[in-house]
Amino acid sequence: MLLLGLLMCVTFVPIWAQSITLTKEFQTMPNVKASEVYRNQFGNYEIVGADDPFPYVVIRVGLDGNSKDIEDAKERLNISLGRMVKVESVFKEARNELLFLIPSRARYIEMQCNGECLPQMMFDSIVHLQSNTVFYGRVHYIMQDDMRDPNQLKTYPFALTVEPAEAKVEMRSGFMTEEWKLENGTAQQLLIEGTYYYTITAEDYKTAEGSFVVDSLHKDTAITLVPKFGWLSVKSDSADLSGLSLEVECSKHKQVVELPLENGNYNILFELGQYMLTIKKPKYHTWKKNVVVNPGEHVEVYPIPRKKVYRQNTFVLAEGGYAMNPAWSVGLVAGQVYGEITRVCGIGWYVKGRSNFQTTEAIEGIQIQKGGWVGISSNPLMPAYTGKRRFTEWNVNAGVVVNFLNSEKLKCNRNTIFGLYAGLGYGQYTRYWELADGRWVEYGPTIAKGISFGGGIIGSIKGMTISVGVQTIEARHVEMELGLGWTF
Repeated sequence: MLLLGLLMCVTFVPIWAQSITLTKEFQTMPNVKASEVYRNQFGNYEIVGADDPFPYVVIRVGLDGNSKDIEDAKERLNISLGRMVKVESVFKEARNELLFLIPSRARYIEMQCNGECLPQMMFDSIVHLQSNTVFYGRVHYIMQDDMRDPNQLKTYPFALTVEPAEAKVEMRSGFMTEEWKLENGTAQQLLIEGTYYYTITAEDYKTAEGSFVVDSLHKDTAITLVPKFGWLSVKSDSADLSGLSLEVECSKHKQVVELPLENGNYNILFELGQYMLTIKKPKYHTWKKNVVVNPGEHVEVYPIPRKKVYRQNTFVLAEGGYAMNPAWSVGLVAGQVYGEITRVCGIGWYVKGRSNFQTTEAIEGIQIQKGGWVGISSNPLMPAYTGKRRFTEWNVNAGVVVNFLNSEKLKCNRNTIFGLYAGLGYGQYTRYWELADGRWVEYGPTIAKGISFGGGIIGSIKGMTISVGVQTIEARHVEMELGLGWTF
């Protein structure tokens, strides 16, 4: 009656008839491949994949005991993979060995004898066995006739403390599983000596699995679950975080949240541990940082968004053009360049006009042909010329300027620019020859009237500005142009 009353107070009462005692711990057999053992003892196998051609291990169990014990062990002894997953086995009579074929990624492996003995844990539940390896160990098996009387089994008080207190605790011994109720995070039990396996779960925490032994030397156990997440606080001592957009990105997902956040904190669910933080705000530079957040860790980030600074440069140049005809023109160029000072590229505009400021009255309806002839080719005339030449020219253009100079990075004056310009417009160029009677006629081969286009380089140093380029009218009249002026 005393034993019966005692057993009623015990959460688990694992009673067994047979006994397994580990006499030699299981160790890797070097230079032995599981695939070779499998081929020789179990039969042929198929290649599973190129990366892991044989994702199994072979466990060799040497049996100690008398012949009757070993014969019984051959029939009863087997291996469990957590949920009674059946594994392939072969008994080697000559060496009194049992060979088991086990998936290399089994969560935990224990030896048992059809529910008639206390299971013996062989490998830790957290460690994954390396593929294509062979393990060897020895056990001593005792049949029922040699077992102790179950009344001789001792019981011990045991306390398990778990944090957080609302965690769920599942305890297993043999083939019995029971949920332990925690009071203020602690469960107190009266347990029969033996090995117990636990699985502890809680929301937002990593699952904890393991085992403990209850005997005369055992100690109470305390387990603290590891959170699945860490905390990330985005703060600032001086910068205004209002209106900021915080983007948190890892390989699995991307989250975007508007700042300011509640209490300045942003909790990131922990998945990988490494995150890219990107903070954006209109008219501010983008701020990026790699952050590693470990489970349960509180990381504080102090972003310093820099406000973008823009500039507007105005330039005015006196410009002259020269052609090999010869011809010349002078005029003005004015424009502006805009841009954020830390960017490599800025953009702007310009307008310009040039002329030689000359006019010539010519005979209407008459143009000199190449070589000085006048009239139709069948009846040309060669007037007398004095040799004097005149020309009139004017053109107007407008276009864009692209600035490639980052004044802040180069630590130079903000009025310093360097870039390219290009534009379109309209222009006219007419050349005249003087006749012997003092009248002027147009020289047709060089007349250009129509689209004017050109481009070149413009640069300034501390305001002093120079431009060099090419201007053409209808691709017939071409002038080199040079400008000199100032940028404000």
